[in-house]
Amino acid sequence: MDFSQYDKQKLIALLNELEKDAYCNKKINEYLFENQQLLNSYKEKLEIMFFPKAGMPISHLGYSDHLIEEYKTVSKDQSNEIDMYYLEILLEFIKTYGMMSTSFYERMVELFKNLCQSKSGSLFQPRLSLVCDTMGYISPTHQKSMADLLKNLELYK
Repeated sequence: MDFSQYDKQKLIALLNELEKDAYCNKKINEYLFENQQLLNSYKEKLEIMFFPKAGMPISHLGYSDHLIEEYKTVSKDQSNEIDMYYLEILLEFIKTYGMMSTSFYERMVELFKNLCQSKSGSLFQPRLSLVCDTMGYISPTHQKSMADLLKNLELYK
């Protein structure tokens, strides 16, 4: 861009616009950074809940569901990243501690379904596929439900 053709007023107006854009970009970056820190904090809380450094894990889904809802209320995050992470933690928990109750598996399928049907479902497709494949070794019945949901997600990409 050749600025030599602009008069002084036009250059001042352009610089003011650039300054506003820089300020907006700074605010957006601050917001994203704060949200990422909050997300990481809640991910850590989830991990400690299921894999504590000392003592027994809290495998009661009501506590972890409450934590997820609290995060969504505080952050206003619509990305579903916390749900995806939660699903991965639940899977890791089963792999570590073994068989769980039917309601535990059904909660995983419900979470899986919600993720598949969310706006960001296609973004999570590779991670959802991995969860589905791993679930086949743990609970083939529930894995079939997940596989059906995943097929629908792949069809509507």
